[in-house]
Amino acid sequence: VLGSDELAALSDDEIEDAIRTYIVANQRRSRAHKKRTEVKRNMTLRNSMNKDVEHGRDDDGGGGGEPTAMKASRKIEPTTLDSFMMQLNGSSEANEALAEERQRRSNRAAAAYLTRLENLDA
Repeated sequence: VLGSDELAALSDDEIEDAIRTYIVANQRRSRAHKKRTEVKRNMTLRNSMNKDVEHGRDDDGGGGGEPTAMKASRKIEPTTLDSFMMQLNGSSEANEALAEERQRRSNRAAAAYLTRLENLDA
């Protein structure tokens, strides 16, 4: 690149502008990478915390064994399928609502599939 005719044809201002553009682009790329990495790290941490709660593990490794406000706020009592089904058996409205939601999902899936087929043909 340094020995090319194109570089020799550029003025000092154009070379300076190209270098500035290169540096700015690298800085932007670096900031975007750091942001993506931070978001991914936060998502991984959040998923890990949720799995700990699901499995009943709430020890953060900090010792002391005393529950913190954060630990107390993230404890969620899981709903079992049996208890959910027992709630539904007595309610025909709930069954109808589930059937309607199932139909809406089916319609959306069918529309997405048709769109995918149309895009393949195009």
